[in-house]
Amino acid sequence: MLSGVRADDIENFLILCDECHRRIDREDPDRFTVAVLQKMREESIAEVRRLLTSLQYPEVVPVVLMGNVTAQSPHFVAREAEEALWTRKLRMKRGHAHTFFENGWNQYDPHSGPYWSSLFGSLEGELPQLRKFLRTASDTAGATPLAVFPLHGTSVLVLAGRLFGEAGAVSLFQFRRERPIQAEGGRWAFDSDVPVSSSNKFFVNQLHPHKAGAEEACLVVSLTFKISPDRLPSGLTENGSFTIGTLEVSSSERLHHDILTSEEDIDLVSQQLGEAVRILQDDWGVKRVHLGSSQKTENKAR
Repeated sequence: MLSGVRADDIENFLILCDECHRRIDREDPDRFTVAVLQKMREESIAEVRRLLTSLQYPEVVPVVLMGNVTAQSPHFVAREAEEALWTRKLRMKRGHAHTFFENGWNQYDPHSGPYWSSLFGSLEGELPQLRKFLRTASDTAGATPLAVFPLHGTSVLVLAGRLFGEAGAVSLFQFRRERPIQAEGGRWAFDSDVPVSSSNKFFVNQLHPHKAGAEEACLVVSLTFKISPDRLPSGLTENGSFTIGTLEVSSSERLHHDILTSEEDIDLVSQQLGEAVRILQDDWGVKRVHLGSSQKTENKAR
């Protein structure tokens, strides 16, 4: 790059590995014009600045809730998560992520009895571990906040949310499989130019009243699409109507697969899910909850 004239000019320096040096100077010099090299230098400087800036962000401990979900890979890539953290001005604490509820590599089939027996078996062992982890994280002086990366069935996520709701500072991320990996923050980040959602975007609605003393109830989460009663198991509905106490968490906006468009949306829907669980447990006092939830590919009723 004008090396004979600007060899000692710091504004002309471009740090390269030995392989790139050979490629630029000997193998393909015509391709790497002054303009191309200047652009490479600008991009390199910008990336170094971005990485150095991230060192100033507060640390968080990554927690992964990872299980097999239809049409989504259970594989967690720490580098993608790190990119998403930087968009919120956070950085990953050194060390490995803490993973819970992985449920092995069992095929995700929510309508299969063996799937649930296997899942419940793993929960019996992992729930105490998660409680202990959260208790330790909260009790330690100067504890590092948590960053939660969930990719699991709705039943597990609602249960985990109840536990994390009692923990300290938590940043929650949403996996968006259709977002390009190359976009800023990758698939764990949100777009920065979305409009602010209204405070009543999500709500809890009673679809059927609870009968005093009844030990069972339904919780329907209709976010991707509206769940009709006939999608739930027999015995809970009759002639297109629910027969036991039923609450629904849904949205006042059009239901679609990408309805969570911002970090604020996660907080809003979490508040409504928490309120629904509170009503079921504290007000209705039920012992068993049948959960029906919608996702892009299929309905999960359990």
